[in-house]
Amino acid sequence: WGAAAALFTAMLWFPFAYLSYEALGLPALPGVSLLMAIALLPLLPALAGARMSLAVAGGALAIMIALAAVSAVQPAFTEDVPRSLNLLYAGGEEGGRLFADAGALDAASGDGGANLMRAGDFGREPVESLPWSDRRRLAGRAGPPLDPPELTVLSETPTANGRHLRLHVRSRRAARVLFLVVPMSAEPRAVRVEQEPLEPPARLGESAWRTIQVVAPPEAGVRIEMELGSREPVTIFVADASDGLPPELADVAAARDAVAVPAHAGDRTFGWREARLETW
Repeated sequence: WGAAAALFTAMLWFPFAYLSYEALGLPALPGVSLLMAIALLPLLPALAGARMSLAVAGGALAIMIALAAVSAVQPAFTEDVPRSLNLLYAGGEEGGRLFADAGALDAASGDGGANLMRAGDFGREPVESLPWSDRRRLAGRAGPPLDPPELTVLSETPTANGRHLRLHVRSRRAARVLFLVVPMSAEPRAVRVEQEPLEPPARLGESAWRTIQVVAPPEAGVRIEMELGSREPVTIFVADASDGLPPELADVAAARDAVAVPAHAGDRTFGWREARLETW
């Protein structure tokens, strides 16, 4: 009866345990163990009452130790379970620079990590990769100039406590994503994109920047309106992101081996420029 109950419980919980890793990755492993333990709970009374319970427990322990030993000698990443390693190229009219995630590059298995370090001429100390981002990456080779997006101030009018901005932003590279980044010190609010109001992010107060992101922007660009609660000078950034790297850096992307591959957003190219809004 214990085995029958465990069978039905396993049918309910094992699919979740199996798919949790694919859905969430390594952070899901403790949850996977918990779900498997729940599925096996109906067997505990049967094991406790069995005459051979000590032998069964000893055998299970031996199997666990053997599997742990096998796991310890296996490589952390393989062609079937590769490590994600994305490259970022960021710059403007004067040129740009290649960046890589420090942790992913250091942990790349085999010769892929070393080959990529040489091909990309990456340094060892993480540095700032985008002026509005706290994320630090390893800096690599310089690259070709990028045509940054256009930012036009259509109007700037005073309000009771600040100013109202009407901006036009356009990607000149036909990029897939367009960004407008405003410092929180300027108190941006009442943001509208093409007359559509945007709700503030849930964690807006914890960030130093308000980022407005437009996916698949039209070729003609988009109009963005907002109110700033400050009349002091403010520096804002406009950026666009396209998939992949410039052709001049194809050899660096190819230097990754089979166990270090692009994932999620993959390799991206950011063109950006800054604009200064003076005191009203």
